Amino acid sequence: MGDQYQPDYLVSFADMLAYEMEGQNITLKQLSKDSGLTMAHIKGLLSAECIIDKNSAKALNAALGHGAEYWLNIETHYQQTKTRLAQDSTSR
Repeated sequence: MGDQYQPDYLVSFADMLAYEMEGQNITLKQLSKDSGLTMAHIKGLLSAECIIDKNSAKALNAALGHGAEYWLNIETHYQQTKTRLAQDSTSR
C-alpha cells in the first residue's frame, strides 16, 4: 500500500451510522420512516448485530445521503482494517 494512510484504530459501521444520525439530528423513528427500514433492523445495524447490505445501503442513502456505496464502503473498510490490525498484532 506504500505511503497510503492506514489508521491504527477501528471505526465500525454502527459508529458511523450513529454519528450521521446525531449530526443530522435524526431519531431512530424518523430514520425508519425516511428509509423504509424497520426500527428493529436499524437497531441491529446500530448494535452491529446486522451487517449492511445493498438494500439497506440504498435505504440509508435515501434517508441520510452520501450514496449507497459510501455506506457499503464503511463496512468494507472496517473489516479490512480489523483484519490488518489483527495481522499486525500477531506479527509483533
